[in-house]
Amino acid sequence: MFHQDPISHLVSLYSFFVKQIQTARLLTLFLVLAVSSGCKLEDLAPARPSGQSSPDSILTVSSPKSASNLGNSEIDLISGDRNFGGQASGTQSDPREFTLKNVGSEPLTITFVSIDSAFFSIEDTDCLASEQNEGEVTLGPQESCQIDIAFRPEDNIEYSADLSIGIEGASDWIRSLSGQGLAPANIQLRPADQNKINLASVQIGSDGSPNFFYIENNGEVAGNISNVSISNTANFSRAQVGCTASLAPGQTCLVQVNFNPRGGSPGLRTAIITAELDGDARNVFTVSALATAPPAPANLRLRPADQNKINLASVQIGSDGSP
Repeated sequence: MFHQDPISHLVSLYSFFVKQIQTARLLTLFLVLAVSSGCKLEDLAPARPSGQSSPDSILTVSSPKSASNLGNSEIDLISGDRNFGGQASGTQSDPREFTLKNVGSEPLTITFVSIDSAFFSIEDTDCLASEQNEGEVTLGPQESCQIDIAFRPEDNIEYSADLSIGIEGASDWIRSLSGQGLAPANIQLRPADQNKINLASVQIGSDGSPNFFYIENNGEVAGNISNVSISNTANFSRAQVGCTASLAPGQTCLVQVNFNPRGGSPGLRTAIITAELDGDARNVFTVSALATAPPAPANLRLRPADQNKINLASVQIGSDGSP
């Protein structure tokens, strides 16, 4: 049997350990470079055999409209239009429901649900454990939960926000929301004949001719109009022609106003036309017209046919005078 010299043996061991240390340093450097370049450690592992499924959980968002895959490696989004469209400023939309579904093979824990805008609100959700939208919820494979979101703009501008879902052990799921604030329904009165902006003057005690006005919705959303009325009914009357239904933006309805002054002294008289828009009473317009004095009443007086015979001629008693 060959026996190595002790000194040579020590030299051989030293060389072996030096090589091991160098190999470890190279491996460490390689791993640092790989991670810093964005490579995941699991990417360095041997490939999974064909046909073996991944245990990773996937979050799916679904709603009744079209589906689209956004290509996120961890989260798949299947959603309807996240654009809430136009909404009248100062009013709130009906809640829109989104469904979050775990389509993976392992449980998935939701840690929070939030929106980074005061103009979009979470009205209800069972994706968190309490009514205060707090507390984690774990979804098993193929289980789902719902989030109801509403949109309430304050101005006539475009709005956007981010809906964020916290997922334990993974990056937050973030998707954008959007909507457009619209000018609310608004009504104004204008004469049907621009040459008759002011009502004609009418003698006290007489009835004036009809005057027609349009009530127009000059907002950007439809509004329901009802209960058109006029004040000062002692002098004005209103005949509602067609203002009893919804008015689309730019649409008009016709109102007839009559000026029938009664009693009082001659002068300017006014009245306010009011209408309800979506149940809210509004002063639409102030109309005015001049009441004039009626003609002088009939008055009788006697005068002689012959101005030279203002006094009758004297006649003897028992005689007949001349005509």
